[in-house]
Amino acid sequence: MIEIVFPEAVISLFAFLAVFTTVFSKEDKDMPAYLSLAGIILALIYLWTLKDVSSQFFTFVFDYYAWVMKLIFLSVAFLVVLISMNYLRDYDDSVGEFYALILIATVGMMVVVSARELITLYVAFETASLSSYALAAYFRKDKMSNEAGFKYLFFGAFSSGLILYGLSLIYGLTGTTELTAISKILSIDNPLVFLALGMLIAGFGYKISAVPFHQWTPDVYQGAPTSVTAFLSAGSKAMGLAIFIQVFVIGLYSANVDWKMVIAFVAILTMTLGNIVALWQQNVKRMLAYSSIAHAGYAMIGLAALSPLGVAASLFHILTHALMKAGAFGVLAFTAFKGIGETVEDLGGLWKKAPILALAMTIFMFSLAGFPPLGGFWSKYWLFTSAVGSGLWLLALIGVINSVISVFYYARVIRAIYVIEPPKAVRIGQPVELTLAVVVCLIGVLVIGFYPQPFIEALLNAVNLILP
Repeated sequence: MIEIVFPEAVISLFAFLAVFTTVFSKEDKDMPAYLSLAGIILALIYLWTLKDVSSQFFTFVFDYYAWVMKLIFLSVAFLVVLISMNYLRDYDDSVGEFYALILIATVGMMVVVSARELITLYVAFETASLSSYALAAYFRKDKMSNEAGFKYLFFGAFSSGLILYGLSLIYGLTGTTELTAISKILSIDNPLVFLALGMLIAGFGYKISAVPFHQWTPDVYQGAPTSVTAFLSAGSKAMGLAIFIQVFVIGLYSANVDWKMVIAFVAILTMTLGNIVALWQQNVKRMLAYSSIAHAGYAMIGLAALSPLGVAASLFHILTHALMKAGAFGVLAFTAFKGIGETVEDLGGLWKKAPILALAMTIFMFSLAGFPPLGGFWSKYWLFTSAVGSGLWLLALIGVINSVISVFYYARVIRAIYVIEPPKAVRIGQPVELTLAVVVCLIGVLVIGFYPQPFIEALLNAVNLILP
């Protein structure tokens, strides 16, 4: 059924059109953005018609799990394009390539969640990764952006090598690249299985910023254009967790006794280091980078639990984290665009300058900290509940303690917004497109917070389709 690849085909076509428009007019910075938004909307509309479809086209599988994840990726791309519009209008060069790279990376992410075979999976996430490297270094005249792109490329290339070697070992041990077949054939008696598992955990750990494979994250998040940082935090991290789910839950389920405890240990390190180091950060982008590291640790709790609720909770956390971080980095894109700055002190008195964005940032901070009844509370609640249900009491307890620690650095941002008096408390115009993106994220966090049950039920249905 070839129709299942149409959403990816639409996005690919509009990526080409976004670049093509720069041939005729390099001055019109909005046309590539509007074309990108149009392509994403068309793909979303067509994707919605495929909600109840379950089909396969060669190695490309479309089911309810793929449908849910593609909906998240397209929504993130839509929000990032909106955030980028005002951010790039003053850029000296053409911007068609920027939006094309966003769309190409989105296509790679969408193909990842339809891949149930190792070669397709690898090619898809490398497509997304290569586009992300270029996006991180997009401001060619900015030294920090160039440094971010170089570091991202260096660490990404190293992790890709680990992943590729790990996947080749799996193929050599099983003689197949099909994930479901691997799960049936793989024997944990062979010591090479442990080598392959170690390489895959390390390689994918780099992709999701898990400790001790997180070193690139703070510098890349700080140096990359802020809208790109939003894309990396909301989209790329979601793709990394999706790959973890597909490779380990589907393909390596038979070896779960061995990798579950490793994942639990890495989750503890990731949560703890991310939250503790975030306490000392003055730059809000770096603080949110370490926060993203910590949230990768929270999401890994569900994988360690390896229950339907645990995996669904990890997906739920992917969704809420994408909304919270896209919105938070959207606010920081505004402060960068207006020359306010991105340190905690720079956000002083933001409620007087931009009240809507200040309120949204406050809600995002509360949700990231896990305050009820916001979306971030429910994702952590189900993650910790799944850990307890699987007998991982210590893991759940450490997760709760880390959530308490995180309150202190999120509270610093809220305090700055409302307590610190700025030198000039002049109302600043809030760009329409950027404000719309932030408000959409805010509404999403509130809706999920007050009505979480439909979302977790939908994700449980998706997980039940892929669990062995």
